[in-house]
Amino acid sequence: METESHIKRPHYAWYILASCIAFYGATMGILINTQGIFMPPMLKDLGWSATQYSAAGIISGLVSVLTLLIVDKVYKRFPTKWVLFISVFIYAAGFLLKAFTHNYIYYCCICALLGIGAAFVLYVPAPMLINAWFHQKKGFALGMCMLSSGIAGAVMNPIVSALIESLGWRTAVLINSAIAMIVACPIVLIVVRKTPEEIGMLPYGARTNVHSLSEARTDDHGKAAQQFFSSRFSGRQKTGKFIICLLLATLLNLLSCVSSHLANFAASRGLAAAIGATLTTALMLGNLSSKAVMGVCMDKYGKKTTLLISMILVAVSYFGLGLSGDAVVLMFICAFFLGITAAHNTIVMPSMVETFAIGDEYTRIISKVSMGTMLASAFSGVITSGLFDLTGAYSPVWILYGSIEIVCIVLLLIFYKKSGKTSVYAGR
Repeated sequence: METESHIKRPHYAWYILASCIAFYGATMGILINTQGIFMPPMLKDLGWSATQYSAAGIISGLVSVLTLLIVDKVYKRFPTKWVLFISVFIYAAGFLLKAFTHNYIYYCCICALLGIGAAFVLYVPAPMLINAWFHQKKGFALGMCMLSSGIAGAVMNPIVSALIESLGWRTAVLINSAIAMIVACPIVLIVVRKTPEEIGMLPYGARTNVHSLSEARTDDHGKAAQQFFSSRFSGRQKTGKFIICLLLATLLNLLSCVSSHLANFAASRGLAAAIGATLTTALMLGNLSSKAVMGVCMDKYGKKTTLLISMILVAVSYFGLGLSGDAVVLMFICAFFLGITAAHNTIVMPSMVETFAIGDEYTRIISKVSMGTMLASAFSGVITSGLFDLTGAYSPVWILYGSIEIVCIVLLLIFYKKSGKTSVYAGR
């Protein structure tokens, strides 16, 4: 009979992943992915235009960019679980305060508060924790974390819609925000630890030939890794890689707003509203499946191959959508593969940055790279709408975006050109 001491417990890294799924699913999934449903009743009630609503979103993005300048310093100086707990609470509270909106200045202030919370919650902590806690299955863990936002959004959208219909948008905002807090805050405070060293462990899948844990932490996971990255890349090389990552983060997120324009694209082609809705559904299915598939493929086939193939699929899909004419089936296929753009926004940068930075340096670089992500996200919708108004059609816009995706492919190839085996860890 097996004693309790011989029962194999899950590695603590899986609890960390569960916490990442909880706070990322709650913030990105429950809060952000339901905002499209709140927009029509909110604008009708307040008498605002869509342009006013979008302008407030730009304020949020700009505040996030400025806040990201200090995010890595805050995570380095203070306990991660408390920084993340407070940030998630502030972010959810910002959405909750929308329920009390009656004038535009107040709403802009709320958006500025959301920008601060977003900088600490959306793009830095999940990659930081997964990078620290997983030596193997890192791609799978990152993919599962990002997948949670799509699943949470898919579950909550019909619930929120029903709440708005029965109770009004203000009450629905309160309930939605409260659910996000309840899902995320407790698990963050109870589970999150920044590194395995805090509780005397090694990352999941890390191997060592030394006999003591303290030696393992110094020789296998810490010292060897630091020596590898110091010798592998000069300061100039790291700067070059950082610039490429920043450019990619900006360009890839600039192309990420296709989902909000598919319905209008279908209407511009004279197609029924049901076609536009189905195109959006196809993109969401591509979104969900690509996050999981890309994570697994990165573990099995490597980052460069996976990212390259996914970017080629996106480029071909943009060109296909632009040249589709009246071919509805082709539109559906292209919309499905354009769902990969959501995976690009959340998976590409963490995967590339970890090839030349670890530890606190990784957090510092990923927070700076996220500035491009936030900036592009703030303006992508406005730019796409402006290009459509300028050209009078979406086809030139999609072809332009396909061309930009080709530029991204070139940047990816330049990034990996001289990298070789860029990790001290096997299996990456």
